[in-house]
Amino acid sequence: MVLSKIRILKIVIGLALGFLLVVGLLLFLPKIEETKLLYATSGDSYDTAAYGNFSQSLQAGISVNKQKLAALSVRKLKTYDAIYLD
Repeated sequence: MVLSKIRILKIVIGLALGFLLVVGLLLFLPKIEETKLLYATSGDSYDTAAYGNFSQSLQAGISVNKQKLAALSVRKLKTYDAIYLD
């Protein structure tokens, strides 16, 4: 199969435009960077100072959740990036 120069040029231009479209989408789509922190307690009592420090963290994009450790499954624990045991 012999391709003419015009067909090869169309294929190259199409591939280049497709590549530029993909690169443009990756560069300009909003990126969500979030760190999920679980503050796991053994009961109703917990260190309010430590929890307050995590809640007022200067790190951008951190979400702190406080839950009882006994009520969590392995699947739920895997959704967090960091776990603080109290």
